[in-house]
Amino acid sequence: MQNNNVNCLVFISSLSLLGCIICMQHLAAQAVTGAQKFDHIMPVLRELHWLPVCLRIRYKLAMTVYKCLHGLAPTHLADDCLAISAIVGK
Repeated sequence: MQNNNVNCLVFISSLSLLGCIICMQHLAAQAVTGAQKFDHIMPVLRELHWLPVCLRIRYKLAMTVYKCLHGLAPTHLADDCLAISAIVGK
């Protein structure tokens, strides 16, 4: 679950850090596929079955919440994640 903690930090981090991570993903995709610098990156990411960084962060956070709400996550995470319907008075 340490990977999810990293994703949470990236999610709330500055845009410049996020921009660097996006750039690194694009460079890695170009290196793996041999794509040129000015090729559109989305078809390359699709070919590799890679989500763009922002969507991957959202996916990982949503998956963590799902696991917490369905008893599939470690208790130290699940204890801090409650469904709104479980909160009394809401």
